[in-house]
Amino acid sequence: MAMNDPAKSEQGFSLVELMVALAIGLVVILAVTQIFVGSEGQRRTTGAGVDAQTAAAIGLYSIERDVGSAGYAINSSLIRSCGTFYSYYDSDGNGAAIGAPVPDMSAYPVKIVDGGAGASDRIVVTSGSTASSGMPTQLADNMAQPQDDIEVNNISGCVPNGYAILSDGAKCTFMRITAIDSLAFKLKHEYKNTNEPTYNPPVAYMTDNGWPKYSIGNAALCLSNGLVQRAYSVNVADSRLVLSAGGVDSDITPDIVSLQAQYGISATGTSDQVVNWVNATGSWATPTAADRERIKAVRIGIVARSTLPEREKVSEACTTTGGVVNIGPCLWDDTSADPAPAVDLSADADWEYYRYKTYSTIVVPRNLMWTPPL
Repeated sequence: MAMNDPAKSEQGFSLVELMVALAIGLVVILAVTQIFVGSEGQRRTTGAGVDAQTAAAIGLYSIERDVGSAGYAINSSLIRSCGTFYSYYDSDGNGAAIGAPVPDMSAYPVKIVDGGAGASDRIVVTSGSTASSGMPTQLADNMAQPQDDIEVNNISGCVPNGYAILSDGAKCTFMRITAIDSLAFKLKHEYKNTNEPTYNPPVAYMTDNGWPKYSIGNAALCLSNGLVQRAYSVNVADSRLVLSAGGVDSDITPDIVSLQAQYGISATGTSDQVVNWVNATGSWATPTAADRERIKAVRIGIVARSTLPEREKVSEACTTTGGVVNIGPCLWDDTSADPAPAVDLSADADWEYYRYKTYSTIVVPRNLMWTPPL
């Protein structure tokens, strides 16, 4: 009877077979790795695009909403056209305070502060603070002296400790209403020498500073709790859109690297047709009262970027049709007559490794169009 050879029955794989199997395994691993890397890169790119799109949409919506309501409570051409603005603030009874929290007439209803050299702009919006703000009326009697009571045709919306603006079309006075004579339709704005803040100057201060007095037919607006200014800007260090209001900064959305804006201006203050788009530079950095009436719309552009950079460069400089060179993406199509604002992201040395989304819109401050007659 034949016996099996133990050496032959325990034979394994040969060295050649092992090398072939190892090579096949490596090929399979390489293929799987390539597929994983490709899908992961695609996922990162898609996710980055969605994140940037969401950030830009939230930021643009927030600004658009505020700019659309700009001028609420002050939508009177007589108020907006003030060339000289009189205001006073005494926080503790020791006289007028520097940096008083009173409205900046040059900043409303909407003001663009140009960042310069491709940096982000700042957009400041001013409006009434409550639903009862902005009740327009007219003076029913002349003021013999600046400190006299103000007789008006209508006291609706006027409240004690609220605020009011008077205007003759060239000069405006911001004051606090200290009391109301409901029977005589008179607003009192007395100076009170207390430790509490006051917005009404003493008679001597009015005299020394040429405080104006107003006449029958001049405009008056009761502002209830006053005016609110909200400013939008980009924190470059952290790449986020910030809202500043009442001395407090709030984050709106992350991954915003540029905010740009332009005024849409008409040929005259009485026309509603936009004929040019201008940056807030030169004479438009501090527009006159007449030029402020020509501002009919605001064009806003936002640049959002992906949260994480890519491994390779994925973005490059862009030149618009109008010839504006951007170190970053272009905002919108333009012409040489109406060039788009420049975008410069070079403050970040790695800007080319990020992906960007740009969104833009045109906003018409509706309160400028719905100006009530006075």
